[in-house]
Amino acid sequence: IKCRNLKAMDLNGKSDPYVKMVIFLRDSIILKEKSSVQKCTLNPEFNLSVRVCIGQEEIYGIRIHISMMDYNKILKNRIIGKVILGPTGSGILERKTFNTLLNSPKEPIVQWLKLKPNIT
Repeated sequence: IKCRNLKAMDLNGKSDPYVKMVIFLRDSIILKEKSSVQKCTLNPEFNLSVRVCIGQEEIYGIRIHISMMDYNKILKNRIIGKVILGPTGSGILERKTFNTLLNSPKEPIVQWLKLKPNIT
């Protein structure tokens, strides 16, 4: 939904952030989604939601990679930070959030997560 206190990536002390989300089922990409770019801010609001239909037998093979990116017209877009949701998520809170998603499949889930640098 929103971010707070992102790392400044531009010379003006701001960033041009956008969210990139990739959902994997085992090693295959099943969905890619990108938000709009929020110009010159460290506190963007995206209000992005995604709905995915997955069979019960496949649910534990899912990984959700959420990357916060900095848009750049001239240079390559840079990663500000990332979280991974799934059974082997990027941290305890990320795994707990994934379990909440599984236990409440028709409910929107809102959870603050801290971006991590350089995770795969």
